[in-house]
Amino acid sequence: MNVKLSYKKCSVVCLVLLMIISAGMIYFTKDIRAQFGQLFINGPKFYPILLSSIMLLSCLASIFHTLKKEDKIIEFPNFHKPVVVSVILLVWVVAWQACARVIVTNTYFYPISALGVGALLLYLNPEPWSVKKLAKSALIDAAVIVPLYLLFAVGLRMRL
Repeated sequence: MNVKLSYKKCSVVCLVLLMIISAGMIYFTKDIRAQFGQLFINGPKFYPILLSSIMLLSCLASIFHTLKKEDKIIEFPNFHKPVVVSVILLVWVVAWQACARVIVTNTYFYPISALGVGALLLYLNPEPWSVKKLAKSALIDAAVIVPLYLLFAVGLRMRL
């Protein structure tokens, strides 16, 4: 299904959504508490706020740049794919947050993330459904989640 969209409108809407996400990241990371004796620059909230601020300013500059360009109609094939990916990501985050509220230790981050990454891999892989596709997706999923688990949960002893 091909959808025809205005380049300017589509770009501005996407950039505004990114700005909302950036502002949300700044809002949620501003409450991270620093340990005693840490300055803002070497505290845990400095880099998330810095990166979110850079993204916010870049989006704002890109909006002004886009508005100066001539508008054209673009075809957007497979319009449903970004919508389905967004729904998968939303379900992933909601499931993680629901488990974090119900279970205090939040040990379900890695299994939920494995399911989320696996769902994305299966959906975005254009191959027809087969055992090979499932095995390949499971292998890539493990190659992504296991190193994260080993680094953060085992190596750094961080609870996510």
